[in-house]
Order: sequence, then C-alpha cells, then structure tokens
Amino acid sequence: MTPWRTVGPIFRMALCSSAATAVDLATLCGLIKVFGLWPGAAGVLGCLAGGAVNFALNRKWVFPSSDRRWLGPLLRYGLLVVLGGALVAGGLIQLGIAVLGLPVLLAKGAAAALVLACWNYPVSARLVFARSREKAHV
Repeated sequence: MTPWRTVGPIFRMALCSSAATAVDLATLCGLIKVFGLWPGAAGVLGCLAGGAVNFALNRKWVFPSSDRRWLGPLLRYGLLVVLGGALVAGGLIQLGIAVLGLPVLLAKGAAAALVLACWNYPVSARLVFARSREKAHV
C-alpha cells in the first residue's frame, strides 16, 4: 500500500480540490495572457477544466471504483457538488459578510473550507460516487 492510500479521504479530497484550483487558475491566466481570450470566457473554461480534474481525481483516488460508467456520477457531480456547492458557498459568503462582518476573502475562504468538509465530501461520498463504490464491493 502506498503512503497516499493511508491518507484520509477528506484530506485526499482537499488535495484534489487544490489541484483542480491550480488547473482552473492556470487555464484562466493562460487563456487571457497567451490567447487574449475575454476574461469571462476564460473564467468559464477555467472552471470547467478545474471541475473535470476534480471529478477525475475524486473518482480515481478519493472514491475509487471499478465501475466503468461515469455519466451518472458526472451528472450528479455537476448538479450536487458544483451547483449545490456554489449555492451553499454563496449563502455562507453572504452570511459571513452581512452578519459576521468578515472581509470578502476571509468569508470566501471560510465558506470554501466549510463547503468542502460539510457539503462536498458528504454529498460526494453518499450520493455522487456511492453507487459506483457499492458495485465495486459486491
């Protein structure tokens, strides 16, 4: 067993999210600086690239499965993790700023950590990748 296999799944998920964020930012900056793409379009493409990396890493490393089907988990990921997580994060950011008086970046950081631990990880484990993992253990 490799040392990375012994790392807890929530920590692996945090590492995957960090890698996805790096891909997102590199794509965004590269498309703007190298290709002169409009920042809004570059932002969309960066998010899609980061999301694809995050989904692939989570499916392979955080919630491994021998199930070759990926469309169902991908659709659940898009709806529950991406859209659901964005809505939860937006609400938490607003709460942090309006109620707690936090600066925007601190509210964003706190929201990101809370969404990862309290939304994305449980939703991914129980709903997005659960069916694939159950079939892998049968």
